[in-house]
Amino acid sequence: MVAYEYLEHQTVIGRQYVLLIAIDEYQYQLPLRYPVTDAREIRDILEQNYYIDEVIELYNQDATRVNIARTFISLQEKLDVHDSLFIYYAGHGEFDKNSNTGFWIPSDGGRDRIAQENWLSNSQIQGFISNFKSNHVFMIIDACFAGEMIMRSRSLPPEIDNAFYRRAYTLQSRYAITSGALEVVPDRSVFSEVLKITLRRNTSPVLDPLSIYTSIAPSIRGHLPLHGEIKNTIHQPGASYLFFRRPAAQSAVVARSDVVQQSALSIYSTVGNIIITSYIAGTVMIDGVDSGFKIKEGGNAIVPNVATGNTEVAIKTDDGTIIKALNMVMVRQGQDAAIEIFPVIQDAGAAKTIEDAQTLIARGTDYYNLGDFKNAIECFFEASDLFEKIMGKDHPDYAASLYNLGFLYDSIGDYVKAEIYYLEAASIREKILGKDHPSYAASLNNLGMLYYNMGDYVRAERYYLEAINIWEKVFGKEHPDYAASLNNLGILYYNMNDYIKAERYSLEAISILEKTLGKEYPGYARSLSNLGALYWSIADYAKAEYYHREALSIREKTLGKEHPDYAASLNNLGMLYESMGDYARAERYHREALSIREKILGKEHPDYAQSLNNLGALYRVMGDYARAETYCLESFYIRERILGVEHLDYADSLKNLGLLYFDMKDSARAEAFFLKSRSVYERVLGKDNHFNIPINDALNKIQFPINIQIIF
Repeated sequence: MVAYEYLEHQTVIGRQYVLLIAIDEYQYQLPLRYPVTDAREIRDILEQNYYIDEVIELYNQDATRVNIARTFISLQEKLDVHDSLFIYYAGHGEFDKNSNTGFWIPSDGGRDRIAQENWLSNSQIQGFISNFKSNHVFMIIDACFAGEMIMRSRSLPPEIDNAFYRRAYTLQSRYAITSGALEVVPDRSVFSEVLKITLRRNTSPVLDPLSIYTSIAPSIRGHLPLHGEIKNTIHQPGASYLFFRRPAAQSAVVARSDVVQQSALSIYSTVGNIIITSYIAGTVMIDGVDSGFKIKEGGNAIVPNVATGNTEVAIKTDDGTIIKALNMVMVRQGQDAAIEIFPVIQDAGAAKTIEDAQTLIARGTDYYNLGDFKNAIECFFEASDLFEKIMGKDHPDYAASLYNLGFLYDSIGDYVKAEIYYLEAASIREKILGKDHPSYAASLNNLGMLYYNMGDYVRAERYYLEAINIWEKVFGKEHPDYAASLNNLGILYYNMNDYIKAERYSLEAISILEKTLGKEYPGYARSLSNLGALYWSIADYAKAEYYHREALSIREKTLGKEHPDYAASLNNLGMLYESMGDYARAERYHREALSIREKILGKEHPDYAQSLNNLGALYRVMGDYARAETYCLESFYIRERILGVEHLDYADSLKNLGLLYFDMKDSARAEAFFLKSRSVYERVLGKDNHFNIPINDALNKIQFPINIQIIF
């Protein structure tokens, strides 16, 4: 047992237990993407910074109703009266209005709201907790409808000092913080991010739940975090759970009941700068602390050496009023992060409307990540209408909503609509922010990407170069956004067959990213992957393999194997080995990519369809036409359903089926698919597009047959 010098020596302190329950993968519910990652990051932060004796972990298939209940029952026997238990739950939650009861949904929880099979009610959890012998239980619940668990309290904590902690720790506490009330909360929540920052940045020897809540609550938009006593348990007035912080130099050795992979996400521990544009005059506040920087109305300020992580920025006016930025800003190592602050909206109805819009954006983003583009577009449209209604068209948030719509339409191949929204967003940003603003540069960059996707390389180059000039002017050359533009130019020149320029820009981007963010930054792996694709295209397979394997290794280390970027690296290696004639390895990598994409994205997703398409193309080259047809057709039907018949991926499936039937000597079907493919390319990109060149060559071979196999 360690000595906690902040408390009096007679205070008895037992063992510190942590129970983490997090579920991404459900048998019957929609999957989530972040709970397990969040739980593992919280575990790492606690182990590195606080005295923890034992961590118990239940993730995904281990977090069944029976296993959760069994764990609670075992803790009833295990915990001693002087021990403390911290419980963290992240996953699906439900609320039954008829019985006025909230539920956790274990990994085997059913979907039927009437049967409620394998759901775990709040009353059952309260029953388990009420029978714990430990003096202290503190619970944080990041799930929908979690507010029913507690007796709500929104009061500020009493004065916190040494005497308070001494008294609070001698009393029995049963306390909880929830990410929301009786409402839906987003999968990727600000709540969990701010919780991690609070735990990491705390420098006090002790940290109590009320201090955690007061740190988290002001940063949450769109839903209402709550704190209070856990219902149907005994919580003595004034009692408090406490986290005990380790001295900075002391390492942690923690016993675990379940050994799991370490958190894959890097934690950058140095500093960056924040560029602030404010439409309010006053003093800049960083995480509630006076930065010493003054700013005029409509002016700019650069606050240097800000600790990395999500950061709250606010302006303190001359009358003492504190006005916070609408969102937190992410500060990364060596980067300049930009944020804008606007006057607060006094009308309560208008403020609620903005919160509704932010909730719609979060929900739309979740739909987009799941490949449900229809619902994503509906959410983004509704959010855009709300921003226009409250703020008018000449406002950065309205411009951002148009930018989001442009990005969505670009993703699904509706380039006409994407261009309309991108251009309107760029026009508004130019008008209200000026041409030398990062947000305007971002609009130009995305217009460049749009024209690149459309095959209009001349306009793509113009917009990329304009964006890169702004970023160089604002941030300098050694900045990740400048590197991202170089990377985009590299990809563009690669497709223009200017391999010398492509290589030069790609290598420069990699050098900047390595210097500013390090090799474990996801964008660094992306640049390596792009360089691998360049060397693959010029048949320098040794270099291509080196860069693709480097990207794969970094993504495995930083993101884990169950991540879309890791699957993308597997896919790239599969295509490389196919070109090298190593079909066995190509098949292995393509199948692994397919399996990961099915597991984390589902079958109705463009990436899953891409893996099917690539496997079909591989089997065609291998002469296994039966399997090739199966995979190509399945990919074709998925793309038709989720992307529509005016998308370039749909045209790609038509082309690959044409190639397959040509090899099978079914000229009639081959010609039909080639003609449909060419028609889509012409409707989307115009007649003079580079995709039609190989298709026209294939059609000529059908009309003037020769004994040759077509390979793209």
